[in-house]
Amino acid sequence: MKVEEVKKIRKALTHGGKFHSDDVFGAAFLKVINPDIEIVRSNIITDDFDGLIFDIGMGYFDHHMKDNEVRSNGIPYASFGKLWREFARELYGDYVYESIDKRLVQDLDLSDNTGSYNALALAIDVFNPLENTEGDKEFFEAVEFAKAILERMILKQKHRLEDIEKELLELSEQQMDEIECNVLHFAKKITSGDMLSSILKNIN
Repeated sequence: MKVEEVKKIRKALTHGGKFHSDDVFGAAFLKVINPDIEIVRSNIITDDFDGLIFDIGMGYFDHHMKDNEVRSNGIPYASFGKLWREFARELYGDYVYESIDKRLVQDLDLSDNTGSYNALALAIDVFNPLENTEGDKEFFEAVEFAKAILERMILKQKHRLEDIEKELLELSEQQMDEIECNVLHFAKKITSGDMLSSILKNIN
């Protein structure tokens, strides 16, 4: 699936009930891509549902299967990681994709799959209601919280990339100036009487 397709999708479905950082950040990322997408929370996927499904249903963007994919470093993918892998590189390029995957996504994926401690995952969990309700209102509050974090991280890494590119350009220009200076200096030495005489003598 391509980013342009997500921008045209009207609905995305994830599970209902207690939510975690995985489905919250997955929904937040989809909202970043397509602000108009409607996130539906349900534990039932109807046959006529027309949209993207994540963190439920054993499909492409779920991770509850026994043969779930694992990264080369051993960290298993969760739904957020699969959504990020599918769309972020196309949206933002290699640097932003990889830096945020390492700084944010992988740790959240690991926490969701293994229960390992993660402060941000714990912060998302606090949004769950104390009473036994579906928690839709709280879920969307958590999504807005996650979306703000994700948007700021994306913006920060974009700026960092611009800084790196600027530094590389300045370094390249400095190196070219040094090369030009050395060439001119060498050219002057060649055209000086002593060196020119020596070169001509060797040629003859």
